[in-house]
This record gives sequence, structure tokens and C-alpha cells, in this order.
Amino acid sequence: MDRQFDRHEDHVIVPRGRKIAYGAGIIGQPLMSDVILTYAILFYNTILGVDAVLVGWALFIPRFWDAITDPLMGQISDNFRSRWGRRRPFILIGGLLCCLAFLLLWRVPADFSERAKICYLIAASILFYTFYTVATVPHYALGAELSTDYNERTSIYSYRTFCQRLGSLIAAPLWWLVFKFSSPQQGFAVITLFLSLMAAGGYVWTVLGTREEAEVQTRPKTSILSALRYTFENRPGVLLIASMFILVFAIMTVIPFISYVIIYYVYAGDKAAAGPLFAASQAMYITGVLLAIPLANWAGIKIGKRNALMVAMVFMCVGCISSWLFITPASPWLLLAFWAALIPANAGISIFPLSMLADVIDLDELRSDTRREGAYSSLFTFFWKLGITLGTLFLGYCLRWVGFDESLTQQDPQTLLNLRLILAIFPVVLAIVAVILLIAYPINKKQVEATRAILEERRRNRLHAVSES
Repeated sequence: MDRQFDRHEDHVIVPRGRKIAYGAGIIGQPLMSDVILTYAILFYNTILGVDAVLVGWALFIPRFWDAITDPLMGQISDNFRSRWGRRRPFILIGGLLCCLAFLLLWRVPADFSERAKICYLIAASILFYTFYTVATVPHYALGAELSTDYNERTSIYSYRTFCQRLGSLIAAPLWWLVFKFSSPQQGFAVITLFLSLMAAGGYVWTVLGTREEAEVQTRPKTSILSALRYTFENRPGVLLIASMFILVFAIMTVIPFISYVIIYYVYAGDKAAAGPLFAASQAMYITGVLLAIPLANWAGIKIGKRNALMVAMVFMCVGCISSWLFITPASPWLLLAFWAALIPANAGISIFPLSMLADVIDLDELRSDTRREGAYSSLFTFFWKLGITLGTLFLGYCLRWVGFDESLTQQDPQTLLNLRLILAIFPVVLAIVAVILLIAYPINKKQVEATRAILEERRRNRLHAVSES
């Protein structure tokens, strides 16, 4: 057998080294995509002086482009055949090119006007997210096909989440470190170079350390219309994706709000003074998530993935409400307690949705007799990114509605009150809606095992028919 591929039977219990190698490919998300989500609006708004609404639109356009290209990339990945597999060639090429595009985002010419800065941001972001889609959609699909076992899938995504949060830990001191340079612009330029090199190493590791199934290479290709039809007819898949879209929209509106509340409420607009607390709180939070991953994995096995995910959402609600008490200028370091309350939510939301998606794909194969990891992964990432995109756009308008003025170091007390209210209430309301959708999600371990038994019997019959002919 070609050394690039595995037998079908090897995709049940996955070796630890292969799980780590798969997880390494996601390190580019916290090192690049999440850095853009968290810091681009702060960089262009508070450092380069661009209006927050304009920045919101400038980030919305590329993210919308990023989202709509996902289904196309999923279809291409599903139907691609090569001696290196369906997924890994795209992970390598797309991953390295998006690392190069990431560097451009933070290297805005100093003499550019506000309009030129916005055009530059849009162009560089479109370039980045195009290549990011080429890499990430096949990476998501690769994870869904690494194992056929219900609990082993959760283990795979636990390793993925560990690598992802390790990347977040590396990126955590960013806001503090940029002020150690002669200018914030120079700081972002140097630090993002380091982050892009780390991300590139992760993509290469995944390509070299994982294997795809040989038998899949022989399966027939599918059209994009039939793929979309079967996907939207899969009720559990629709419920899962819809709940995650709502949740991500809430999260991506709130995450930048945390930064604004800390800088302008706790530190009265002093960005440099907020740096050490940013770094320390993020380091503590991400370390806590890393330690919580085994516990989340255990919870998924004991009470089921859906129930464990809903528990994680409850922790998210508690954490957001606690911001009213724990984010205060009287005791800035109470911020650590706020982040601690969010740790279980982060671990659960990072692991279970993708593990549940792999179970949804089995159900789809039962009905369509086709494996379409790319189609489902791309639809999942489409709505995930759409939630991020709309959240980013909504953030710019929220800042305007609450009265935020980027030209002022100290904001109006009513503006600060409005910022805190949105942080404490808005995500809780949307999380409740997401939980209601998940209550109707029907797939459990028993159903997955029954589905797998039928699929394996079909496979044996198919192989027997081929051998007979």
C-alpha cells in the first residue's frame, strides 16, 4: 500500500502522534485569524485612527467572501484525487500562502489616507482569507474522517483544541509586547512575522504527520447541488450548525468588547497600562483551558457530547454576567476571575461541535451512501465564519450606538455603562437560543454505533461485490 494512505481499519483508534500532528494544523487560527479578529479593529481604529464603522465594514467584506468560498472549497476537496490524498495538498499550499498574506495586514504604509488604509485592509484581508479557506476547510474535513469511533472523535478534537489553545497562549502577550517597540506599528510588524512562521510550521507538521484512507480515493465524485441538498435535509446537522452560528455571532461581538471595557473602563483609555493585565489574564485563561480539555473530554464520554456542550454554554452565560462584578477599575486584577468563569465554556465549545459534526456525517452517509466530509465541514465553517463576520460588523455599529469616540482617551460614563451592559447581557440571550436548538438535536452514542454497524456492513458488501466481479 502507498505510504501516503492507510487501510480503512486503521481509522478507528488513532495513534497519539497523529492526533498531535492533526492538531498542529489548527495553530494558525489563534496565531493569525484570531489575532485579526481580536486586534485588527483595535489596530486600525485606536492606533491608525480609522473610524470603527469603516473598519467593521472593511473586515466584513473579506469575511463574507471567506464564508461563501467555503462550500466551493469543500466540494473541491471532496472530489479531489491525488497520490498525496484529497486534503493534505490544499492544507500545505493554502497554509503557506495565507501565512504570507497575514504579514501584509499589519504593514500599512504610514502616509496612507484613511480611505487608502481601508482599501489596503480589504485587499490584504481578501488575500489572507482566500488562502485561509483553501487550508482550513480541508483540515476540518480531515479531522472528521480520521476515526469512525464515537468517543475517539472527541479525543481527536481534544488534541486539536489543545494545540489551538497552545497557539492562543503564544499569541496572548501580543498587546503588551507591541508597546515594547519604538512604535506599535513596528511591534505588530515584528510579532506577526513570528506568529506566521509558527503557523507555517503547524501546517507542514499536519501534512507530514497524518494519513488519509486509501479506499476513499476510489469512491465516486459528487456534484455540489446534490451535496447541498443532502446537507440541508439532514435535520441534526441543521440544528447543530444553526446553534453554532448563533453562538459564534454572540462570541465574536463580545470578545472585542472585552478589550474596550478593559482599556476604557478599567484603565481610563491608557492602552499601555492595560497591556500587562491583558497578557496575564490571557495567559491564565488559556492555561486554564488547556488544563480543562481532559475534563471536557471526560464529560463528553460520561454525559454525551450534546449535554456536555449545553453545560459549556451555561458556563459562558455565568461568565458574561460575572463581568459586571469582576471587570472593575477598583480591582483590575479581578479580571482573572472573569476569565476563569469562561474556561469550561471555551473548552467545551471548542471540542464538541466538530466531534458532533463527524457523527452527523455518518448519518448523512447512511441516507446518501456517500462520504462528504468536505461538504459538511465547509457548511459548518460557512455559518461559523458568517457568525464571525456579522459579529464583527455589528461590533462597529455597537460602538457607534453606545457613543464611543476613538478620538477621546476617556469616554463618557454613559458610553462605558452601555459597553458593560452589552457585554453582560447580549451573549446570554443568544446562548439561550442556541441551547434551545440543541435540545432538539437527537444524535447520541447508541445511534452513532448503530449507524456505524450498518455502514460497515455496506462497505463489506461493496468490497465483496468488487472482488466477485
